[in-house]
Amino acid sequence: MDSLRARLEALYRDADGPPLRVTDAGLWHPTPLDVLAAAVPVLERAGLFFPGATVFDAGAGDGRVLAALALGLSAWPGVRLAGLESDADLADEAARRLGALAPRPLVAAGDYLRADDYLRVSVAPAELDVALNYPDGNERALLRWLREQAPRCALVVLSAETDPDLGAPPRLRLEVPRADAPPWHVSVFVPEGEAPARPAPG
Repeated sequence: MDSLRARLEALYRDADGPPLRVTDAGLWHPTPLDVLAAAVPVLERAGLFFPGATVFDAGAGDGRVLAALALGLSAWPGVRLAGLESDADLADEAARRLGALAPRPLVAAGDYLRADDYLRVSVAPAELDVALNYPDGNERALLRWLREQAPRCALVVLSAETDPDLGAPPRLRLEVPRADAPPWHVSVFVPEGEAPARPAPG
């Protein structure tokens, strides 16, 4: 985890500005880098990833969630990482930061509730296995949309709040530990019925 945090901090050392940024689509709250470094192994232990999985960041911001996954998911060959961000400036910043990573996440400006916008990152909604989101007021709409467009996709909400209000309890809830700070929380919502099968790393 420490090396992942160090690599994230190196990639984002020039990221500055206030904790909240006003964008053309509302407010953007960047997830702390220490939270992301701690969250990747928590997500892995939850069995959310597998070789060839398509992982999507709904509201990619400056790309830091996708960066953490690209740097931390070395055990999962062929994982595809992509994201859409409604603010064009943030989407451009994400694409610039992520350009040298392997696997290289694809990020573009777009609306994650519009199927056509997914073409900008070479992904079809039906191909999604995992979608990540920070609760920004659109999470209920996103969960409904995923159930219609990506029925095998698990929605993962990473936040400082214990219980995001999505109308039903999550299938899985985990804590992301932090040194000398309250934990963040991972809440996993899955399609109606049984949770998708997750192969073990190969």
